[in-house]
Amino acid sequence: MSELAEALSFREGSAILFVGCTVFTVISLTVFRRWLERGPRAEKSTANLIASVLGVIFAAMLAGGVVDYVAASTVNFLNLALFLTGAAGAGILAETIIGFHRGTLDNDELRRMAARDL
Repeated sequence: MSELAEALSFREGSAILFVGCTVFTVISLTVFRRWLERGPRAEKSTANLIASVLGVIFAAMLAGGVVDYVAASTVNFLNLALFLTGAAGAGILAETIIGFHRGTLDNDELRRMAARDL
């Protein structure tokens, strides 16, 4: 019975960690993008600082996924979840900060084109 309890607790813990990573990624990137899009333009130094902190967190997620893969020597839900949420967060963060520096973050024409394509 204790083996079953350990297996269930690992699954539950992995699921909770996955949900937490996913929610953190979505909420942090959405809040960061909306902060950048606010009326008065955000200062680049502050934006770079926040982007750096988020980048370190996403890099830690990526590293955690790789370390767990090496430790387990097989792909499992936990290392795949950490790696994918870290990679997705880092990619979206990079796109957001590049758009901010180029000044194309709030381009209405691009939004209309994307909406028409969908």
